[in-house]
Amino acid sequence: VARLEWAVNSALHAPDAAPLDLARIAALPPDDHARIAFVPHPSLRIVHTNHPVDEIWRAVLAADEAAMATIEPGCAPVRLLVQRTNLNVDVERIGAAESDFLAILCAGRPLQEALQHVPGLDASAALAGHLAAGRFVGFDLIDHGEAEPLTQAPT
Repeated sequence: VARLEWAVNSALHAPDAAPLDLARIAALPPDDHARIAFVPHPSLRIVHTNHPVDEIWRAVLAADEAAMATIEPGCAPVRLLVQRTNLNVDVERIGAAESDFLAILCAGRPLQEALQHVPGLDASAALAGHLAAGRFVGFDLIDHGEAEPLTQAPT
């Protein structure tokens, strides 16, 4: 729960940044799309845990004793996306494949590499969702061979 609270606090106090102007990507030649390395919004955080810390965190914030009593604290992977929006800090659960995909992109790895490491994900829909949510503020083009090969998704 402390790690989630730290992520929320970091997101809350992160610098402001304008979302990526999608026209910049649209202006690229299609051959360059695989080489895009996104720059994440400064407030974006991904939290991996083995407990329902989001449920505990929400119940504590709401002082909801009934909700606390129903939480099953067992071990099961939970992946949380934390991001500041215009109104507040959002905490949402995401699946393992989407979390891995986003972590690779946030690590500054090329889009093609992220696509190769999450073959079961509808990457087009995931990327469109992340772009629409303003989770990236810029991008670079990585030349082939510039990035070391990724052996597993960052955690």
